[in-house]
Order: sequence, then C-alpha cells, then structure tokens
Amino acid sequence: MTKKYHILASVTLIVIVIVCLRMCNKQNNKNEFGSAIVEQLESDCLARLKGQDMQCIERGAEQKQNESFFVTSVEEQPAHDSNIIAAVEQKQQIEEQERIDTKEEHDEECNETNIPNIEMVYVEGGAFKRGYHPADNVTEHFKHQVTVSSFYIGKYLVTQSQWISIMGNNPSNFAHGGSYPVEGIRWIETQDFIKKLNDVTGKNYRLPTEAEWDFASIGGNKSHGYTYSGSNNIDDVAWYRLNSATLQPVGGKAPNELGIYDMSGNVWEWCNDWFITYNRFAKPTMHNPTGPTTGTDKVIRGGAWNFPEEYCRVTTRYFDSPDLRRNGRGFRLAHSLEEE
Repeated sequence: MTKKYHILASVTLIVIVIVCLRMCNKQNNKNEFGSAIVEQLESDCLARLKGQDMQCIERGAEQKQNESFFVTSVEEQPAHDSNIIAAVEQKQQIEEQERIDTKEEHDEECNETNIPNIEMVYVEGGAFKRGYHPADNVTEHFKHQVTVSSFYIGKYLVTQSQWISIMGNNPSNFAHGGSYPVEGIRWIETQDFIKKLNDVTGKNYRLPTEAEWDFASIGGNKSHGYTYSGSNNIDDVAWYRLNSATLQPVGGKAPNELGIYDMSGNVWEWCNDWFITYNRFAKPTMHNPTGPTTGTDKVIRGGAWNFPEEYCRVTTRYFDSPDLRRNGRGFRLAHSLEEE
C-alpha cells in the first residue's frame, strides 16, 4: 500500500508540473522555445511514469517469488538450511541429555528428591562404666555399669545442607551452608526435622539416648579409654576455644575408634533424655536407660568450638532448655538396629 501511494504522489506531481509549464508557455505566446521545453518535459515525465510502472511490476513479481519460497517444503530447501536444522536439533538433544545427567547426579546424592544422604555407623552393643572423671562435677561421680543394645548413629553431625533439604530454611546463627553443622537449633526443632525426614524416608530416625551417645563417643567396644572422643590430645579430634574462632565443617578432625567425627567439640549435641544428675537417677546397673520421663532441661553433650577443653571430655554432661535457641546447639541422628 505504501508503494502505491508513492507512485500516485509522483504522478500527481508530474501532472502539476506539466500543467504549470503549459500555462506558462501560453502566457508567453507559445514561442517555439517554450513549446520545445514543454514537449521534452512531457516526454521525460511519461517515460518516468512508464519506468515506475515497470518497477512496480518487477517488485510485485519479486514479492510473489519470495512468498513462493517461504511456502516451499523442507525437502525443497537448499542443503545448507537442512544442515542448520540438523545442528539445532543436535544442540537441543545435547542440552536435554545434560539436564538428565544433572538430575541423576542430584538424585544419586540425595537418593530421592529432598532426601539427604545421611551416613550412619553401626555400633555393636556392649557394656561400659560411666559417671566419673576427676575434674567432673562432684554430682557426676556416681559411677555405674550401663549396657546398650546395638544401634546406628550418624557418622557426622547433621549439616546445614541436610537441614535445608528437609525444612527449606537455615536457622543457624552461623549460616555458612554446605557441610557446616546446623546449629542454634532448639531441641523441639530437632523433632520437627526428624518427623519430616522419617516421612520422606520411611525410616525411624531419632535422637540418640544419652547412654547411646556415651557409648559411641568413647569408641564402643573398641574404646581405648581416651579423655576426648578418639584421642587424649584434644587438638587431634576437636574444635574448641583455643583452636577455632567459629563453627567448622563436619569431619575436619580425626574420627574416634568407630569412625565417628566431632563427638568432642564443634557443636553441642542434643540427646533425647531429660537431664537429671546420676546420683539422683542412676542405679548400679542399667540396661538401655532413657532418662526420666519428665523434666525441665534436655541433655547436651560434647562441647563446642566456643567452649574450653574440659567441656569437650567424653564424660562431661551439660543441659539446656528444649525450647530456647542458643549458639552452638546441633545434633546427630540415630536409629535402632531393626531399622537398617
């Protein structure tokens, strides 16, 4: 439509020029020189009109040819077009395969969507004595025999990435993510995590009882009687006040005799039991004790990066309110033998 308007405008302009020239020539008594000029201009203008008509026809033919080209089937396209199509399809196939590979790697790491890979260590049941260290609080001097059945306990503390995969948030005060232990966790929040984890795994994870934590921390039946979990030298096995200014990734120090990491230092670990002093509760011999049925505080064990070394001994007991949030409170998982 635009081209037609251009042609019409040109024709109109030419007609106006011719009319003006004729009037001018008439006013000049139609001399031969003026007539010649008018005739020449008329000839040129008519030729120009004819040329524009030809250009219009040629453009119309070219447009029709282009329209015909675009409706041609793929089989009739030139060879280089087929190559382009093949290259695009190949690129799409490669991208799709990369997407599949990435998903398989993620699923392998997490087993299933939103299911973290939690490594557990088998702890064979046995007997041990607990309740005494020369530097411990006098109320913990009641030494007694305890036996526990076989169970599994986490090789590592629960990490921030594992928490995020189940809960969708990171409540840690030192929120570094990845393999750093989740911390600043209230005891009641561990129960929420465990419930959701059990829902997606079909297992029965739980917190360890204090007796299970005790037995695992000393190395179980492989115990060498170390002061700290895995060594008499705290710097070999624990992050504590003198060698760390902050939270550390799990597994950064040597493990204990069972291959379990960070049972001394890094973060305090929630146990399932209500806290009570041994001299008020313990008996000379106990089998799979689970602590009192009620209480005000829950047991925490192991010490933390911001505590002195004496709090990292395997015999040191501590406690905290289950619904208060404090720095350096983390946990590891356990489950009974029949769950594996």
